[in-house]
Amino acid sequence: MQDTIYHYGVKGMKWGVRRYQNPDGTLTDAGKKRAAKGQRKQSRIRSEQAELRSDNARAKSEISRATKNRQSINAEKLSSTVEKNRIDRKLAVDSSGRTQYLTNGGRRKDQDRSFNLNARLAELQDMDLREQSRIASAVERMNVNNQRISDLDAKYERIGRRYFTDLLKYTKDAEDRDMAQQLRDDGTDDDDIAYLLGMDKRRVKELLD
Repeated sequence: MQDTIYHYGVKGMKWGVRRYQNPDGTLTDAGKKRAAKGQRKQSRIRSEQAELRSDNARAKSEISRATKNRQSINAEKLSSTVEKNRIDRKLAVDSSGRTQYLTNGGRRKDQDRSFNLNARLAELQDMDLREQSRIASAVERMNVNNQRISDLDAKYERIGRRYFTDLLKYTKDAEDRDMAQQLRDDGTDDDDIAYLLGMDKRRVKELLD
């Protein structure tokens, strides 16, 4: 078992030299390329999210149309049911065997009407089920899209942390170093520098020594 830890860094690495940022906080050529790469990746994510949101808008329109269609279908179902029930009551024979018809022709006409209404009600039921299916499909599509949008938000943040957070940290280090150096040049000791900048003394030494 070995007790020694070896660290070789990365190819081209120079100790004390930042790869992506200059001491003054500006980006090196490698840093500019890295930042541009992160921006391209984030731009692609936003474009995909825009497409998903457009699809959500289309799904909402589909839901709205299907809902209006269902309202019309159900209104016709109600009126057809009322009419059929009225005709069926008229066709019914009372306990004495008497009917409300004076001729068989009138009875057959209402029988045909009742049959056609029954067929129409079955058709309306199928139409209503299709509209319900369209609504359910659109809702499911929106749920999938929203989950994908959420996943892409998380990915966007990960890219930000990977490509930009370290650069922001380096910029903050450069700013702290400049302020600390200015205070030291003015004759301020390290304890007072640490107090004024809200950091501990070890941090001051890391920045200046």
